[in-house]
Amino acid sequence: MKFTELKEQSIQDIERVLATSRDEVREIRFAFVTRQAKNVRDVRKKRKIIAQALTLLTQKRKAEKK
Repeated sequence: MKFTELKEQSIQDIERVLATSRDEVREIRFAFVTRQAKNVRDVRKKRKIIAQALTLLTQKRKAEKK
């Protein structure tokens, strides 16, 4: 998911994306430990999405308070 797509979503949708991304990171890490995963870079991509989602949540929540 691209950052521009994330910007257009509501807070609930961003929270849902955040939760699923965290679950996917957990699954990838477990798969890597059990030697089932081949591509470790997927963790980086998902962590980047998590960071972007957290940033957007902070911005949108601050905008709501004003």
